[in-house]
Amino acid sequence: MEAELTEVSRRRRELARRKVCRPLEYLAGIYPHEEEEMPCVFCGALGRHYSDSCIQIRTGQERAQYLRRARRCQMCLELECDGDSDCVKAKIPCFQCKRTGHASAVCTLPEVSLQIEADKRHCELVIDGLNARLRHLRSLREARHR
Repeated sequence: MEAELTEVSRRRRELARRKVCRPLEYLAGIYPHEEEEMPCVFCGALGRHYSDSCIQIRTGQERAQYLRRARRCQMCLELECDGDSDCVKAKIPCFQCKRTGHASAVCTLPEVSLQIEADKRHCELVIDGLNARLRHLRSLREARHR
C-alpha cells in the first residue's frame, strides 16, 4: 500500500508540472461594431460568436480536422493561405498555449488541461483513501501492541 501511495504521489507531482490553461469559454456575441458581420469559420453564423467560441465544432482537434478538410489555414483560418511562414498570423502566439503555428481556436491544450485536472483530482482522492487506510492499519497495529 505504501508503494502504491508513493507511485500515485509521483504521478500527482508529474501532473502538477504539466502545462495547463483555462478551459474554453463559449461566449456568444461579437463585440466591436465593425465585426458584426464576421462569420464563424466553423458554423458560418454571422456576428453571433467568434470562431473560437463555436459550439457546433467544439474541440481543437475537431476544428483542426475541419480546417484541413475545408483547406483553410490552421493559423489565420483563411482559405487563400498556405499556412506557411508567410501567413500573417505565423508569428502570433496562441492565446492558450503561447506557441506559434496554430490559432487559439484549434489549440488542444484546453481539452488536455481538463483531462490533467481530472487526473490530478483522481490522484488526490486515491492518495486520501490510501492515507486513511494506512492510518487505520497503524492504529490497529498500535492497539494490538498495547
